[in-house]
Amino acid sequence: MEYDQIEYVDKKSPIEIKKCRMSQVNSRLNPEEVTQLRSLVGALQYAAVHTRPDIAAKVGELQASVPRATVENLILANRLLHEAKSNPVTLMTVPISVDRLSFCAFSDFFSIW
Repeated sequence: MEYDQIEYVDKKSPIEIKKCRMSQVNSRLNPEEVTQLRSLVGALQYAAVHTRPDIAAKVGELQASVPRATVENLILANRLLHEAKSNPVTLMTVPISVDRLSFCAFSDFFSIW
């Protein structure tokens, strides 16, 4: 079975950045720009969680930057959208019979008894 969100990602539009703002890369975002950034990052996060693990780390970095976002973060979000559109990904799953199925768990929990 194959899964992709190529059409979903293709429908997303980049954030329009005014020419005067492009030269102010270290300038903080106004409330409207923050809303646009949150919207695009949310859309990219949805794709990253479901079918685009290749962009997950970059999306995470963008999410962390939102509280103190600058114009540079808008530019980076647009670049990541372009990257996702330019490099479509399709995931394929191979059925596994129940008798070959294993469950594993990992934890960083440490306790001394």
